[in-house]
Amino acid sequence: MSVSDAVQVSRLDALKAARDALAVQIDAGGGTVAQCVAQFRAVLLEIEEIETAASAKDEGTPLDELQKRRAARRAGAAG
Repeated sequence: MSVSDAVQVSRLDALKAARDALAVQIDAGGGTVAQCVAQFRAVLLEIEEIETAASAKDEGTPLDELQKRRAARRAGAAG
């Protein structure tokens, strides 16, 4: 998927496409490798932050877990 196509889908997809494009440029070498590597690292960090936030959102907060345990305890006591 090209970067321009990925931008239409989601930020995460766009970052992954940019990551892939940067990897190709780094492998090709040339005078801009250091700049590409710096950008590559920044893109990897953004991808990790988005994926971590998404998984944390799926898991819920500690308060959500406490509320689930309380609800389960109350349901067990009532039934």
